[in-house]
Amino acid sequence: MRVLFTSTCKPIHVFLGRFLSIDDVSYRFIVDQGPFSATADIPCFSLHFLAQNISAPSIVLEWPTLEELAEELRSCHYDYVAITCKVIDMDRLTEMIPMIRRVSPETKIVLGGFGILGLNEPQFHHIRDGVDHICSAGDGVKFMRKLLGEPLNRSVQAHLPVEVIRIPWMARVASMFASGVQAGYLLSALGCVWKCEFCTTSAYTNGQTVDVMTPAEIVESMKWYYANNSFMKHVFVMDEELLLRKDKVKAIGKLIQEEPVFGLNAMTYLAFGTIKAISRWDPEELLLNGVGEVWTGIESKFSYQRKKGEADQASLIRGLSAVGIEPQLSWIMGDDCQTKENIQEDIDYLIGLEPTTVQLTTLSAFPGTALFKRLQKDNRVPEKLDPSQYHLFGNTMRALNFTHDEQVKIILDTYRRMYEELGPSAMRALGVYMNGYEYCSRSQNLLLSGPKREFFKRRIEHGIFQIRIAIEMAPGPRAKSAMEDLYNRYVSLFGPMRKSVRNLADRALALAEKEMERRAREGYSTMRDVPLKRFTYGGQPGEPIPASIPCADVPLSSLVGPA
Repeated sequence: MRVLFTSTCKPIHVFLGRFLSIDDVSYRFIVDQGPFSATADIPCFSLHFLAQNISAPSIVLEWPTLEELAEELRSCHYDYVAITCKVIDMDRLTEMIPMIRRVSPETKIVLGGFGILGLNEPQFHHIRDGVDHICSAGDGVKFMRKLLGEPLNRSVQAHLPVEVIRIPWMARVASMFASGVQAGYLLSALGCVWKCEFCTTSAYTNGQTVDVMTPAEIVESMKWYYANNSFMKHVFVMDEELLLRKDKVKAIGKLIQEEPVFGLNAMTYLAFGTIKAISRWDPEELLLNGVGEVWTGIESKFSYQRKKGEADQASLIRGLSAVGIEPQLSWIMGDDCQTKENIQEDIDYLIGLEPTTVQLTTLSAFPGTALFKRLQKDNRVPEKLDPSQYHLFGNTMRALNFTHDEQVKIILDTYRRMYEELGPSAMRALGVYMNGYEYCSRSQNLLLSGPKREFFKRRIEHGIFQIRIAIEMAPGPRAKSAMEDLYNRYVSLFGPMRKSVRNLADRALALAEKEMERRAREGYSTMRDVPLKRFTYGGQPGEPIPASIPCADVPLSSLVGPA
């Protein structure tokens, strides 16, 4: 057996004519932050995860052209070609499937990803009927193993290519910044029990939680990330309601605490959780269990109380920050509860929570979700769906109180206002790390006063050189004052910057000023060509995955040593 895993074909989708879809930090998290604006490429994590956890040899293609995919299919016999997709990819699939049938008629086509939720719409039946197998509502690894006749229950690992987040001009400051910071990803579970009507994750599993990795497998994979990547920010544990399941979090935490090489001194991860789930934890307990960042959905001040409960959201989120855990928040624009009269209150509330990073989106009605079904009955979704609109800024439904243009403007204005009032995300994170350092310094718990305190100290020392940029190039008086307070706090904790750090800060400021002068002349864009990436997997259990770099062909053995 031989399997070809592939993303959908180029061209890569562009949002609002300015955001490359695979560059997620440019259009969410770190948006319009002047010299601190960042960029990243997202590897096709799901394809690598599947390729690594089957025994059959395989190839992974990231972002081929239609011609490059055809050339690969002609190069040798593939028993299966497996494509991951979203609803936005339906038009691409309409081109790809006939081409695969024409070029390699004996190859079976497998389709997976959240895009399969759209296949029950009559408009997309030709795609549903044109493939041989559809992975729906379950664990893709077990699906592929069953399809290939392999044992279902051998262990799972996630030694995936990392997402590399860069501030491009920063590479000129010092060579150490050329590689950016890295984020690892792993899949703990699929699904979410809350069944929010807009949520594709809940719709995909019908509100069930499908466990994919055990705590031991999660921590083993986390160790691999930290052993093989020098500038790991965190590992992103994909599991929509991980914090609701205390036993799993505590099992992960115990293994991290007992890890002799990395442990709490280095390992940290981002966890998902609703406000209601967070309210069941003491923030210190989360810190001790290795949680370094929490992503929770605020959605709107006026909505989704069922998953928030009676908890004081502001106190909970500030409680996380107070012990050194970064809050990353989601907020949705265009819900029925939002009006011209209350939208400013909603935005003020969000900014007042002082998140490190945020994801701001239009409310989208994805096929297969409860929201889509409700709005379809009310004639608030188009009769003919436009796949290109199914993204974070998409126009997929008729909002009651705002036009789509108004929604997008409010989102982009809110990103900018956050920067102008709170300063850049990198410095907000630095403030949270100072909270963690002070909290751990006061703690009687040796795990906190020892390794975790050192963790925060390293993070602060690594990032403090940027404070001069944040002060001298602040976008407004509120941000400038906040950055000056942050620097004074640093001095009170650690004393004046060392000479080497001052020199680095001076060089960084000079280069930041040159970069902003360049942008004033030439403009700023993160748009770029993304070359094909091709990865070869030999089908060996435990085989490590290569680093994610642009290449014509990336043989495994030449890039990564033993796990």
